[in-house]
Amino acid sequence: METMTLGNFIRDRREQLGKTLRGLAAELDIAAPYLHDIEKGNRTPSEKLLPVFIRCLFLSPEDETILYDLVGGRRQGIYPDLTAYIQQSNLARVALRKARDCNISDTMWIKIIDSIDNGG
Repeated sequence: METMTLGNFIRDRREQLGKTLRGLAAELDIAAPYLHDIEKGNRTPSEKLLPVFIRCLFLSPEDETILYDLVGGRRQGIYPDLTAYIQQSNLARVALRKARDCNISDTMWIKIIDSIDNGG
């Protein structure tokens, strides 16, 4: 089974939609060789290009999260959808540092996520 990479995620979605590489590149307003390099895993799309990928590939919220996780994985843990939020929220940084320092378990993270989902 092939490991999911950013490139094969984008290529697979493009192909599911019946879009050619050149056609999607035109929609994205980028050169086809640049998109080819992204699909081959040789390049990572710029942060400003990600919302255009989301729109052109008709990504669901779940697929959007996958896209951002794959980009973050290629950028050594810098997740473009979270960076600005963390920079703007002192409490988010405090919470993440406390979680790190206490080495909280996955079970605790699930409880935190459930609490957020249920409005606190």
